[in-house]
Amino acid sequence: MFTTHNPDAVAGPHGEYSHGVDVPAGAGWLSLAGQVGTRADGSVPEDVGEQCEWVYRNIFAILEAAGMGPENLVPTFIIPCAIRSLFPSPR
Repeated sequence: MFTTHNPDAVAGPHGEYSHGVDVPAGAGWLSLAGQVGTRADGSVPEDVGEQCEWVYRNIFAILEAAGMGPENLVPTFIIPCAIRSLFPSPR
């Protein structure tokens, strides 16, 4: 169904994935925006563990709204970080 692309001009993948995948015309495809650990009411849990839980709750809610479920996910990577340490405010 999908055609994978791992050209010789690029180092091979480090794991079970491909550098590129063609999705055929007519295939169902849902692209999710980056999800953050906010509750449905917009509040942010203090605990990072609960924030991670809400990332997945949000992903599953979006999948459900699209008539999909966790079985439709491709590998997902979560990168917890302190955004201010990566992008300090300019002064």
